[in-house]
Amino acid sequence: MLKLLGYDLKFVLQDEVKTLAAHKNEYPFELIADGDCILYDRYNIFEAHDMIEMIA
Repeated sequence: MLKLLGYDLKFVLQDEVKTLAAHKNEYPFELIADGDCILYDRYNIFEAHDMIEMIA
């Protein structure tokens, strides 16, 4: 995992575990699947409903 200034960097994505599993070794940080947006809701992060919202 990527350590940055003593922190572990992790990315939470609106995706399913099986989708992210294919990409888990492509990045130096952990990808966390949150397909049900539980973490998004807990931390008041708005879900992207399409690609344009995701980029914005």
